[in-house]
Amino acid sequence: MANIFSTSVSGLLAFQRALTTTSHNISNINTEGYSRQRVEFGARPAMDSGAGFIGTGVNTTTVQRLVDQNRELALRNATSEHARHGVLAEFTGRIDNLLADKQAGLSPELQGFFNALQDVANDPASSSAREVLLSQAESLTSRFQLLNRRLDDLSAENNNRIRTELEQINQHAENIARLNREIVAAQGRTGQPPNDLLDQRGLELKKLSELVGTSVVPQEDGQLNVFIGNGQSLVSGGSASRMSVQPNEFDPSVQEVVLQGGSRTVRVTGSLSGGSLGGLLEFRGQVLEPTRNELGRIAASVATAVNSQHQLGRNLEGDIGLDFFTVPGPQVLPRSANSDTITGSPDVAFDADTIGELTGSDYRLSYDGAQWTLTRLADRQEFTLAPGDTLTVDGMRISEGSLAGAQAGDSFLIRPTRQAAANIDVALTRPGQIAAGSAVPAGERQGDGPPVDSGDGAIGEL
Repeated sequence: MANIFSTSVSGLLAFQRALTTTSHNISNINTEGYSRQRVEFGARPAMDSGAGFIGTGVNTTTVQRLVDQNRELALRNATSEHARHGVLAEFTGRIDNLLADKQAGLSPELQGFFNALQDVANDPASSSAREVLLSQAESLTSRFQLLNRRLDDLSAENNNRIRTELEQINQHAENIARLNREIVAAQGRTGQPPNDLLDQRGLELKKLSELVGTSVVPQEDGQLNVFIGNGQSLVSGGSASRMSVQPNEFDPSVQEVVLQGGSRTVRVTGSLSGGSLGGLLEFRGQVLEPTRNELGRIAASVATAVNSQHQLGRNLEGDIGLDFFTVPGPQVLPRSANSDTITGSPDVAFDADTIGELTGSDYRLSYDGAQWTLTRLADRQEFTLAPGDTLTVDGMRISEGSLAGAQAGDSFLIRPTRQAAANIDVALTRPGQIAAGSAVPAGERQGDGPPVDSGDGAIGEL
């Protein structure tokens, strides 16, 4: 038979738990990641009195977190994108400030050099104009080198930030895996959701999303699986994979992000997006590296074009003009996994006649066992290099050079302009070496045209 006292006590106990939960909510008002909790009530089983069922009181069925999973997902996604855009804005703004500065950028030095070049063309005999031209040329090459060093500094900072982000990602992944284990154990003991542990895991997921874009898939037992990139598993139940960096297969100075799970190591650099790590990788691949290549393209184009024209004139000493600038040719890097039998490297040089077609893209030269294929990485367009031939493309001349013993799968990375800005220099040392005079051939004048050397005579002693 129902007892009025036990029924009343059940109500007191139930609302005592509700008051305790309210107190818990108030106490954690400033706790990061805390979700408000609510006590759920349920009627006790009624007793059959013969004349009907009589209630026996109330029970607390569970303590529920007031969380909207859709909003949590939207918050994680928005947090990830905000962090990505923040990093991109920070680093891209620094490049913009560096190159667009009216005083410290490249444009003032280029304009000064061409103005000095015009002054020499207007008065080739002026020694002061020649000295100014050499000075402006040295200022121009110094500015190229300075800007390249600043971009190198940004690259080093980018690498350091990537390593720091990966350490934080690993820590959050380990925390999520640990909380997965603790949540399963707590639910197994009580059959009730451990709300505070769930809040802690939700906070770890939010912090992880600030670092890298994630997708979360729940398991039936309450654990969460976390995936990054193209579905690579970062957290699987109670175990976590680790992220680290490895040298690029062509350039050891470039750090590639890899995911290590058990005995497997997967390269994930190209698939990561979102979060500050995604922003850092996007900045490196889509802003920093293209900017370094474009800066080198300007240096190589100016140097090659000026050298080509300078070699057509004569200097004050009566000699044909030499190179005005020294500029390194395209950089050729072998793949670390190339076969042991391959020797030498392809011959790659700038083509003065088509230097205006030079792009800021990198290229990959790959061998399939019969012929070489050049792939422009910016748009994946392919060009065929047959054995013994020379390929002229995008301002470059490419041939097999000293290559021998190549096997299918061997490849090289070609960076046409990467080193140009760093190593451009002035080749001339004296104002008199500037070839500002026309190299006019001696011979008969035919009609209104220029003199033509029509004989085989030579100047000699009488």
